[in-house]
Amino acid sequence: MRKKFLCLMMSLTFVLSAQVTSAFADDGTADKSSTENSASVTYNSNDAPDAAFFDKHKAAVLREELAESGVQVSDSLSLDQTIQAALQKKPRSSAALEDVQNIQDLEMIYLRDDGKVFSSEKGYIGQAELESQSSELNSSPQGTVSPLSQTNPTPDDIHGGTSGAFERRQLNFSGFDGIISNFTIPTLSSLGDGENPYMYYGFDSDSVNVASEAGYMWQKGDGVSTFPRWKPYIRVAVNGSSSWKYGTESYVKHDGDVVNNVKSYLKKASSTDSTYTLYFIVGATQVLLADSKLTSLSGVAVKRVTSIAVDVGKFKNGNEIVGKSMNARFDNLQVSLSNSDYYYPWSNYTEYKYWNTTNGKWYGTIDCTSSYIHRSNGAISIYR
Repeated sequence: MRKKFLCLMMSLTFVLSAQVTSAFADDGTADKSSTENSASVTYNSNDAPDAAFFDKHKAAVLREELAESGVQVSDSLSLDQTIQAALQKKPRSSAALEDVQNIQDLEMIYLRDDGKVFSSEKGYIGQAELESQSSELNSSPQGTVSPLSQTNPTPDDIHGGTSGAFERRQLNFSGFDGIISNFTIPTLSSLGDGENPYMYYGFDSDSVNVASEAGYMWQKGDGVSTFPRWKPYIRVAVNGSSSWKYGTESYVKHDGDVVNNVKSYLKKASSTDSTYTLYFIVGATQVLLADSKLTSLSGVAVKRVTSIAVDVGKFKNGNEIVGKSMNARFDNLQVSLSNSDYYYPWSNYTEYKYWNTTNGKWYGTIDCTSSYIHRSNGAISIYR
């Protein structure tokens, strides 16, 4: 059992995204290029979010930090008021003062619903990548009968299956609001053209067409200024056929790296917010945020995925991917429910899987496909 917490360090980076309206395929979709996020859009400097916008989210993060030591602070307070409350309610130890200093020093990066990206320190910094997505939704089950003909499904028989090989593990739509584990980034080899590995968390709703994900994506780089690496990223849906994705160059990782305390959770940033913010914490060194568009957590499921993604429709016959992704791990995997202040082991809950009789596809926990997914002592490998 683990109490909900957020450990902060100096120079954390925040990425926010807002105003998404629909879900997208949950297996990860391939990068359309190996270049960085595009900045080739017209920008009006008067259009940038103000300091109050960023301060609201800093206050929300500080409240989450205080909760670790059992200190509750009202979510209606400003950043300055939250800082003062923190110093009054929490012992004036060096650790408490460091928490406050860390909050004040944060650079926040905001990915807006139009794809524009803003920094609290630098202003406008670029444009996110617009990607094509599957239009399939994470709907509630239409049927739970598992036909014998689906014991070894093809990509076409799996939700999101034609956009890559993946292992997806998902819990039920029971109101989950958090997930944490230690990532071991997989080791890659022999990747084919357009094959892009991912390792991430995601939250889905059973009642509204909303989904979000955050984790690490592999990028090849241009071979001159950037080289193969794993970038922290966040992805949110624009509509049923596309999504914005933004990855930061800060805190990139490489094959085989271990990243501790990779955490994602849903929380309202203030009492006036109508929707929950998705927070993604990476090893206490970086935080990415996104407006999840969820107004309730009562029917939310959580999942974790590792994949080799390709363009939607290119993984049709179940033998097209030639690359290898070896020994990814989600160690000490724990999750939390919205009505609890604690994280418990994933294994305490029943995994979710069902056959949708309406569209003829498997949802929830699945191997896509069984010939590609290999497990050994907690490690997940993808190869054929």
